[in-house]
Amino acid sequence: MEQWCTLMDGIDGLKVQKAPLPTDLGHDEVLVRISRVSLNHRDIKIVCGDFRGRYDLPSEPMVVCSDASGIVVEVGGNATGSSWAKGDRVLTLVRPTHDHGPTRAEHHALGLGFPKPGVLCRYRIFKAASLVRVPDSMSLDEACTLPTAAVITSSSEDKLQRARQLGAQHTINYQTTPSWADEALRLTNGKGVDVIVETGGPATMQQSLKAVAEGGSISAVGVLTGLTEITGQTPIGLSLINRNATLRGINIGPKDRVEEMLDEYCKKRIHPVIDRQFGFDQVKEAFDYVRGGKHFGKVVINVDGT
Repeated sequence: MEQWCTLMDGIDGLKVQKAPLPTDLGHDEVLVRISRVSLNHRDIKIVCGDFRGRYDLPSEPMVVCSDASGIVVEVGGNATGSSWAKGDRVLTLVRPTHDHGPTRAEHHALGLGFPKPGVLCRYRIFKAASLVRVPDSMSLDEACTLPTAAVITSSSEDKLQRARQLGAQHTINYQTTPSWADEALRLTNGKGVDVIVETGGPATMQQSLKAVAEGGSISAVGVLTGLTEITGQTPIGLSLINRNATLRGINIGPKDRVEEMLDEYCKKRIHPVIDRQFGFDQVKEAFDYVRGGKHFGKVVINVDGT
């Protein structure tokens, strides 16, 4: 079978490798035919070497990506007791052993895509307990986007228009309005924003701290602007005290929260926004596309051609 691998040396270094079809199933494992894989900025950072130093680098090329959906094609001996059967539609967990509760070091150490091999391959063996059932109302394209869900902000007027079409009451173009906190305060009559999902990191945190309402909260979920702190800014702690606000780091949720999220998606008929689909032979183009930041919603790789 084929699989896309990296030595964490950049997108141009991504290579397709041949590997034997996995057949040696453990008693608690299932074999999944991967159908769709969605890309995250985490994948870009891993491939480009931004995660160097966190764990030992792979000595051999490592399969990339963490978020996949697919079809169960074989079930190990005791895995039948987990209710999995051939033909079941499943999605993966970024950290396969994280069932519930806070993320711990041992969960990080088993993360798909890094430090453990990922899912951008034709077939893969998983522990039966590490998979989540895809609801009947959801396509495999949609399902593969869920393990690492994120809120996207943009400087593109086209994207802001699409956000309004999806129900956003107000939008701010941070390219034309770099002091967007002032605009957020204006739109809320000086009150500020109760809940902010902070995806930018160092270059946007000060604006978030200025825009948050008294007693509000900022959930930090990403660092799209990089990892280097910017000097000369008001200390974060002082800003939080002044606003009586809470800053919380948000990591990838455990299995029980993913299942809860899926249940809410079904009840409220929510469907993830998919921007574009690439073929299995267009992986480098897909990575470049995500890195360029032109997408609105998730970017999906069609692995099995269905």
